[in-house]
Amino acid sequence: MNFFGELKRRNVIRVALFYLVASWLVVQIAETVLPVFDVPNAFLRGIIVVLAIGFVPALVFAWAFELTPDGLKRDKDAQAGPAAKQQTAHKLNWATLIAAVLAIGLLVADRMMPESAPEPGTASTTHIAPESANASPQSAESAGPDPASIAVLPFADLSPQQDQGYFSDGIAEEILNVLSKIEALNVTSRTSAFAFKSQSELSIRDIAEELQVRHVLEGSVRKAADTIRITAQLIDASSDQHLWSETYDRQLTAENVFAIQDEIAEAITDALAERLEVALDSHSAASGGTDDIDAYEAFLAGRELFINRNYVNLPRAIEQLEMAVAADPDFARAHGWLAMAYVVAPSWGFVDRDYDKLARQSSDRALELNPETAAALTAAAVLAREFPDINYQTAIELFERAIEVDPQFTTAHVWLAQTWRTLGFFDEADRAAERCLEVDPKYPICIYTYAEIASMQGRYEESISRLKTIFGTDHQEVYPAFLGNVSRAGDEMLLYLMLRELADMIGPGSRWMVPDLVRALSDERYDRASALDRLEARIQSELGPGEPPPDPYTKTAYVLPFGAYGRIPPEDMSEATGWWWFRGYPGLAESTARKRAIIARKLPEYWREHGFPPQCRPIVATGSGDDFECD
Repeated sequence: MNFFGELKRRNVIRVALFYLVASWLVVQIAETVLPVFDVPNAFLRGIIVVLAIGFVPALVFAWAFELTPDGLKRDKDAQAGPAAKQQTAHKLNWATLIAAVLAIGLLVADRMMPESAPEPGTASTTHIAPESANASPQSAESAGPDPASIAVLPFADLSPQQDQGYFSDGIAEEILNVLSKIEALNVTSRTSAFAFKSQSELSIRDIAEELQVRHVLEGSVRKAADTIRITAQLIDASSDQHLWSETYDRQLTAENVFAIQDEIAEAITDALAERLEVALDSHSAASGGTDDIDAYEAFLAGRELFINRNYVNLPRAIEQLEMAVAADPDFARAHGWLAMAYVVAPSWGFVDRDYDKLARQSSDRALELNPETAAALTAAAVLAREFPDINYQTAIELFERAIEVDPQFTTAHVWLAQTWRTLGFFDEADRAAERCLEVDPKYPICIYTYAEIASMQGRYEESISRLKTIFGTDHQEVYPAFLGNVSRAGDEMLLYLMLRELADMIGPGSRWMVPDLVRALSDERYDRASALDRLEARIQSELGPGEPPPDPYTKTAYVLPFGAYGRIPPEDMSEATGWWWFRGYPGLAESTARKRAIIARKLPEYWREHGFPPQCRPIVATGSGDDFECD
């Protein structure tokens, strides 16, 4: 028997045809279903590769084995007669036909299905989420990204010791900041672009597709002794075409670093202007604000540590920024970021120095050197809303001034949103949080602040949906704002997972308290007072020698579930946590602790001058104009 006849006898040709048609059907289904779950396109390409690789083994299998009435057997052992073989062939033919019909039907349905459009009149009544709120008309009209869009990826550290990541990241961020000041350019936020720092397996096209940009700037920094080499290249991700590239070899001085940043920004704007046939103003210089390279390096390191702050990084950020201003006392930007690091230190439980005084000194010095230092204005705004002289109006004006100076400064946006939230003006807080997400959609603090405010407005599903995007990012300190609502919604698994993470924040080995916290939140018959006494006694007994007790915010986090609002530390009333607005905790709205905290924060003083929030009102029936009530 010839080879072709043997292929027919063993049904290899039919198996090949069925495999190809079935693979087509699988790809059609994957193309339809995977985007619903935001699965990256790389996963679809992986499916195609696996199916292609499996084609040859499938043919080998069909050659070696025979499907008989007694099951699958090796061809040489199969005793099936012509009728059985013909039956197997009919089954394969029908399977192939069914797969083809399904694939063609799915393809036709996908092509004929109209795009869903919003119902008339819904725009004025539906709360628009930030991702859709900032969509441009161009993005709605065309499938591709904005031609004037660009992402600046973190530059690779090619230094001999691989210890200059903060410096290479800082260079990329400085270039990003210059480009973001060009109105005609749509520049991806730092957080979104830098999220791909460790994902070297992704291609430029993959990254651009994820970020929805047309162009990508990538580069590298090599620092050795007193020399620096910076390489940068601009890529059109749609065609993988290199539009511009350059390598700069210079002496390592602050002046040279800033000059390179300016040259790169100018080259990029020139290249994009030529392609887009528009004029792009690139006059904004990457002025670092210092001539001292040591000060600049320390500043970049301190800023990076502050952005990624935690209990370890924050003290290191302060140390680096203090080194920067010591090396150059006239470095306004370093003074501004140092002021921000100082001003948040007490909320992280650091009380070893008078950080408020240090923050005021640094912000005053920065504004003396340069009145338009956004970081210093932001730090000054925080100081204005804190004890002893709380002035919310001044704080709001300073935040807005910082945003006017630098509209991309996310910290000012998010702290303004938190100030409005503290005051109980949730609509204003919501708008500020949305602007923060427009600037930086991936910034965790913007995300959880937006989620907190949505929770306080009663938008439970949206708030939890947003909160879930930052799970596992070391922001458990915000969970108390949600626990009451999660418990009331009966979301037991979510409640348990959040309490586990919260216990980890309270201290290593503290998960033993999770069952008590779950019962305190969900069992009305539970003796909460006695359980809290036992919990605090155990916490105290487990403290090591000289180990401080939990900080006020941490204590508030585990006291709230027990409904012991009178035990919330008085110190926490001086922080802009806004716990008095949390929903879902029985009796909190009517508690004297809540009213005492609102008075301690001097909220009524602001309300009487600027108006009460919708949920609060003055009480005049008592004859005193100073009393108030809130829902």
